[in-house]
Amino acid sequence: MIALGGVFEFYDIFLSAYIAPGLIANGMYPNGVGWLIFWSFAGMFVGCMGFGPIADRLGRRSIFISALAWYSVASAIMAFQHSADQVNAWRFSPASAPDWSK
Repeated sequence: MIALGGVFEFYDIFLSAYIAPGLIANGMYPNGVGWLIFWSFAGMFVGCMGFGPIADRLGRRSIFISALAWYSVASAIMAFQHSADQVNAWRFSPASAPDWSK
């Protein structure tokens, strides 16, 4: 399970390098993708700090599996966004994302 989590973590970190040219060409990030990278790492930081104590209390395995499922759903939704703000919100936290249906 830990190896699977590592695959997702490295995929998430390296994802920015692969999607950045497309986002810039599409006009979503005309000044670069710095905010995309910032919100990615900010989300990781808040997730670790916020859910670390919860994982200690409820069990690391159940929180780990829930986090992988939540990450998969958020990444799938992020793929269909049409603005940089929406992409940033889904990279940080799906709960704080604006209305992505517009």
